[in-house]
Amino acid sequence: MIADGEKSVALAGVMGGQTSEVGDKTTRVLLESAMFEPAGIRRTSRRHALHTEASHRFERGMDEHGADRAADRCAELIVQLAGGRLLPGAIDVYPSPREPAKVMVRPGRVSAILGVPVGDAEVDRWLRALQLVPVGDGRWSVPSWRQDLTREIDCIEEIARLRGYDTIPVKLHPAGVGETAAISLSGA
Repeated sequence: MIADGEKSVALAGVMGGQTSEVGDKTTRVLLESAMFEPAGIRRTSRRHALHTEASHRFERGMDEHGADRAADRCAELIVQLAGGRLLPGAIDVYPSPREPAKVMVRPGRVSAILGVPVGDAEVDRWLRALQLVPVGDGRWSVPSWRQDLTREIDCIEEIARLRGYDTIPVKLHPAGVGETAAISLSGA
């Protein structure tokens, strides 16, 4: 629950409250831009049977470093489009910032998975294009907005996508489908 010290204002990450609604007579706006834990939002949404656009977004995970950028952009739009006046000051409460995720990416493994030689320089180029940052020993720091990159195979999939799927050879396994098909045909 989000409260203003006197009353409830919103159900965090799920639904805003009537007392914080913006209407035709609104003259003052306090912007709140927050990040909530997906599991907590999922539980709250189910408990109250409220499935909203906000709950769906937070349940899937958001860029935890994007809240400040979102607030800044929103304030900018209010000033530009609605003639608002921006007052100075912001409060940032971020109790336990997470370290960026790190993932190991081995060029040899990239080549083995893709079935074509992919050199160190090419792997480096594609990972940098994804805005990953090398941290040493084959490990890369993942940007906060790429929560989908948690394992080496995730990065290999992205390298395949960037380099082009048409560059990956299609090979059938030697055990082949033909033998299986022949057995099923003879049994028919």
